[in-house]
Amino acid sequence: MELIESAISSAERFLKTRKTFYKIEEAFMRFSKTIITSISAKKKKELFAAFGKQLTAISKNPYEKQSLNYFDFIAWVENKIEGKSFA
Repeated sequence: MELIESAISSAERFLKTRKTFYKIEEAFMRFSKTIITSISAKKKKELFAAFGKQLTAISKNPYEKQSLNYFDFIAWVENKIEGKSFA
């Protein structure tokens, strides 16, 4: 867990040093920090559902929507909630 927390912190520092820091990146960093401390499957589903709502709101901004062209986070979250494989 310490290694994962360190990797998340390093990624967050890297993202903040760039000139553009998308809201989706910030939301994903916050989500990553909370999901690794969650133990129960029910709590994880709740966190994924909340993250999905946040992503949907963020995706309405055309500037932020560009970042979703690289990876479909919304579909990934929906599959996690439903327990399906993303592949």
